[in-house]
Amino acid sequence: MKKSVLIFILIYATSVFGQIKVNLDGTPIKSIKLDSLIFMEINKYRLTVNKPSLKIFDTTELRKTSYRLTDRNTILSNSNFDHTRDPDLRFKGYSSECIFMFEKYSIGNPLTDTELTDSELEFLAKTTVQAWIDSPNHNYIISANYIKRVAITSTVTIKDNRLRLIVSYHDISGF
Repeated sequence: MKKSVLIFILIYATSVFGQIKVNLDGTPIKSIKLDSLIFMEINKYRLTVNKPSLKIFDTTELRKTSYRLTDRNTILSNSNFDHTRDPDLRFKGYSSECIFMFEKYSIGNPLTDTELTDSELEFLAKTTVQAWIDSPNHNYIISANYIKRVAITSTVTIKDNRLRLIVSYHDISGF
């Protein structure tokens, strides 16, 4: 029952809350809406490869741990991008992680506007998941049978006519 309620809340929140506000000064924006869209895109993909849907989108302490890595990558340059797992040693010995960075200099109004629309958020979610699908190692992780519970965290920054998205995905089924 709790799992069904959580999934319903995420889907409801995704459909009700339209745009997300952004700052044009490079201040990172964290959006559970974008994270839940990525979660749903992964589930759409899993259905196409005959895998069971992910059951739980984690919003507890492990999500906070995932955000520590996402936050660290948000402030790093491309050449220093950190793929180190587990900044707090909570996922020690754990190998099911995907990290994604996306930069775009123009996807329309969001680089000069203070909101990202539903269609722009969906574009970012689809771009993230497609990049993981296209990478054999990442594809294996997002489509593995044993995965049931995940933490997904992202930041969006917009500065100097550039949008930058950082996403971390952790399979936390064993926790």
